[in-house]
Amino acid sequence: MSLFETHFIGAVLYGQRDFFPDGSFVTTQWFAIAWIPLFPMWSKRVSIFQTSPNAVLDRSGYYVHDITAPNLKQVLCVYGWCVSMIATGLAWDQLKDVLAGILGNEDRAGGLLLLALAVVGSLPYVLRRLAKRRKAQEWERARLGLSPPMR
Repeated sequence: MSLFETHFIGAVLYGQRDFFPDGSFVTTQWFAIAWIPLFPMWSKRVSIFQTSPNAVLDRSGYYVHDITAPNLKQVLCVYGWCVSMIATGLAWDQLKDVLAGILGNEDRAGGLLLLALAVVGSLPYVLRRLAKRRKAQEWERARLGLSPPMR
């Protein structure tokens, strides 16, 4: 059992980007407290299955293909997502009485907060699906010789 599992302090993986046709992607390992990422330690190209003989299974359950410096785009996206979740909560704290007056009661205003949190919380999933679809189309075009693959 790791330190994170017992005291909620330690290394966690957040984010997925730069998908390859073999199913691998880049993720970043963070030092986190209570699931809040404080600073990135490094990025890894990982896959769920061993798609290369050089890939090594690590403790996170992924096969690691490469370890690099933190991916700046991914770091900024993770920080942006965390800030947007916190901003949604702070906006709710400041506007709950106004929203309750406009919507008629606090239950409806609370429902609006849950909806806003669900939208912001689901953004990584939706954006990941779009990125995978776009990459698949790029690689298919490259396979057919219509354009070079973009990296």
